[in-house]
Amino acid sequence: MNNPTRPVVGQLLTCNHCNVEFERTYGYGAAPKYCGATCRNAKAHKRAKADGRYEEWIDRRKAKRKPASFTLACDQCGEVFDSPRSNTMYCSKVCGHRAYNEQRKKDGRLQGVRSKLKDKQTAWSTQSRLKHGSSRKRYPDVATKHDTKRRLIIASATVEAVDRKRVFERDNWTCQLCKQPVDSAIAWPDPMAGSLDHVVPVSKGGEHSMSNTQLAHLKCNLSKGNRVPE
Repeated sequence: MNNPTRPVVGQLLTCNHCNVEFERTYGYGAAPKYCGATCRNAKAHKRAKADGRYEEWIDRRKAKRKPASFTLACDQCGEVFDSPRSNTMYCSKVCGHRAYNEQRKKDGRLQGVRSKLKDKQTAWSTQSRLKHGSSRKRYPDVATKHDTKRRLIIASATVEAVDRKRVFERDNWTCQLCKQPVDSAIAWPDPMAGSLDHVVPVSKGGEHSMSNTQLAHLKCNLSKGNRVPE
């Protein structure tokens, strides 16, 4: 026997928020006041605004919110900078890399990596030279253009005549870059051959003189490039 007080499924009800009629979908419990979760949430939001709870919630959220940026000092260069994170240690990637390399210098890792890279580069250069020949012979036009430019730069920077043999003997046939001995019997273009290196590169304003030249392995000289010593 049916209970006359039992709610009827399909009964038409009116939503308390949007005033749209909707059908009841279940036959137990209290009658629903809203047509769906959207209207129920919208009504709760409206009540929270009316009694001040919404503003209190916003204030609590703002109080917990982290600042947009933090003013910090770089651990490497000491420069003050702004960062969105409070634990940032360096102002840029450059400072981060410098700090990382300094740490590797202290614990000896950097020297080990450089030694391995130099050995690999020497082996590759030797194999390439034996297989393909000298790059100067393969690209004579490029070599001639480079030599001409180099002669003009040295001519403009020449202060006195430089005797390569005197420089090599003065440096006791020791590479001034890696501090390893140089074999006088090894000739160019072997990577371990002796070469004349400018302490301050002539391309950076250095002069071509006895005091600004030193002995260096060819591979060390090429690896240094035109960097100015610190």
